[in-house]
Amino acid sequence: MKIGDLVRIKSEHAQRYKDIPEHPANARAILVLATKDNGNMGPTFGTMKISNEPENLWVPKEFFEVISENR
Repeated sequence: MKIGDLVRIKSEHAQRYKDIPEHPANARAILVLATKDNGNMGPTFGTMKISNEPENLWVPKEFFEVISENR
C-alpha cells in the first residue's frame, strides 16, 4: 500500500470498527494519506493514516485491501 491508494477493510476485520460508525474504516473506499512500514516485514505490514483527524487514526495495513492503486 502506498499514498494515494484506495483501500477498504477486509471483511474478517470489519468487526473491529463496527461499534464506531463514524470511524473512517467504515467507509466503502478510504484514501491512504501516509504510511509507515514495519522494517523488513514488507509493504503489507506497518500502519497507514486514513484521516487528518488529530485522533489516533493510524491503522494496521494488514486489516485492509487495495481496491484502486495510485499510479
